[in-house]
This record gives sequence, structure tokens and C-alpha cells, in this order.
Amino acid sequence: MELIVPLTVGVMFTTGILLFLNSNLLRMVFGFLMLSQATNLFLFSVSGLSPGQMPIIDVPADRGQTMAEPLSQALILTAIVIGFAAVSYLVVLSYLAATALNRDNYDTMNEAEK
Repeated sequence: MELIVPLTVGVMFTTGILLFLNSNLLRMVFGFLMLSQATNLFLFSVSGLSPGQMPIIDVPADRGQTMAEPLSQALILTAIVIGFAAVSYLVVLSYLAATALNRDNYDTMNEAEK
């Protein structure tokens, strides 16, 4: 498990960068989405994988019990919300650009404006 998560993060970052550098608008959006999810998984893995531990301990007397890191969970939740907002904005922006210029390729959009 300790080797699978960093390899998955690396593959997701690589795939996201390759898709983001493509000239097709839809692939650029998918690349941004992949980068966003890879960042979330990276934040999750940096906080330490602690399966079976409670995120919050109810009874304050149980000081010996280990607990998962709540700060990383809050960061991941915030990153998911911000990533969703950015991806929805990119989808609308790409749709409007593609319908206005009748092209979905970034390289040929400059030719359509002339």
C-alpha cells in the first residue's frame, strides 16, 4: 500500500500534464481534472495512511487512542470544492469558446479569429 499510492499519484500527475498540454479543449479540461485529483490524493498520502483509525475521538478520557489527522481531511475537502468549481468554470469556458468559434482545437482557434 505504501508503494502503490505514490506510484498512482505519479501516474496521475503525468497523465494530467500530458492531457493538459494537448491542443484539444476537452482533453485540457480532463487534464486539469486529473491534476486536481492527483493533488487530492497527494495531500491524502502525505498526511499518513491510517486505516481503521477514527477521525475524531468522542470521549476525551481515551488519550491513548490514536486518531487520524483532521487537518489533512479539511484540506482535502477544501481542495475538492475548489477543484470542482475550477473544472466547472473550465467546462463552461471551453463550451462557449467551442460554440462561438465552431472549433475545439486550441491551435486552430487563432485562425478562426482572423
